[in-house]
Amino acid sequence: MSEEELVAVDVETTGLHPEDGDRIVEVAIVRGRRGSTPTCWTSLVHPGRSTGAVHVHGITDDMLADAPSWKDLAEEVDRRLAGGVLVGHNVRFDLAFLAMEHERVSRRFVPRVALDSLWLARQVLPGSRHGLATVAAELGVPHVRAHRAESDARACWDSTWSLLDRLDPAHALDLPHLAHMSQPRDACARKELVDALRRHAGMPIPISYTGAAVTRRVITPVRVGRRRVEAWCHLRQATRLFRLDRIHLVA
Repeated sequence: MSEEELVAVDVETTGLHPEDGDRIVEVAIVRGRRGSTPTCWTSLVHPGRSTGAVHVHGITDDMLADAPSWKDLAEEVDRRLAGGVLVGHNVRFDLAFLAMEHERVSRRFVPRVALDSLWLARQVLPGSRHGLATVAAELGVPHVRAHRAESDARACWDSTWSLLDRLDPAHALDLPHLAHMSQPRDACARKELVDALRRHAGMPIPISYTGAAVTRRVITPVRVGRRRVEAWCHLRQATRLFRLDRIHLVA
C-alpha cells in the first residue's frame, strides 16, 4: 500500500436511496500517498430537484442555483479517481450514488478497487460506534465539519492511513487481500440485482441464497432496497424479503 495512491471520496445527497431518485448535491475527492500532502477537489452538484436533507448537509437550493450538473462533472470525477485505491466510510453508499449518477449520463463507473474505512475501523477500534466523526476523534484526525463532502473526504483519507497502519503495522498485507476482506458485498449484489431487474423486469432470476443452508431458488424481484430485495419466491410461492449480502446470481 505504501506505493498506492489512496483516493477518498465522499458525496452529500438529497436522501439515502439512489434507486428512489435521490441525487448527489456535493462531491469531494482527496488523493495522495502515505505521508504526502493530498490533493483536494470538491464541487457542488445541481441535482435537478430540491436539495432534500438540508438539515443534514446544510446545502440549500440557492447554493446550487449555478452549480454544474453531474454531466458537467463526470469526466473530471473519472480523471481524479483513475488508477487509485478508492476508499469511503461505508463505501457502498458512495459507490451506489456514483454508479447511479454515471448511469444517468450514459457513463460506466468501474473503480479499480475499493476499500471501506468503516470496515477497517470495526477491525481496529473497540466499541460499537464507528461513525466517521467518532473514528476521526479516536485517531486524533481533524474533522472540521461533518456532513460536508471535503471535510468528510479528508477525514476519511487521514483515518484510513492510520487504520491501515494499526491493522497491518508490518505492511505485510497486499492490496488484493485488503480489498477482498473489506469488499462491500451487499452493494455488489444490489447492483447486479438492480441491473438484472432492469434488463428482465418481471421475469424470474435464478439465485443461490445463504440462510440456514445454501439453497438454489428462482425469484422475481419486485423492489430492491439498500439491504434487502423484495421478490416473489418460486420455491415458497410467496413474496419474501432476501438479504442482499446472502444472494449470489447464478447462470
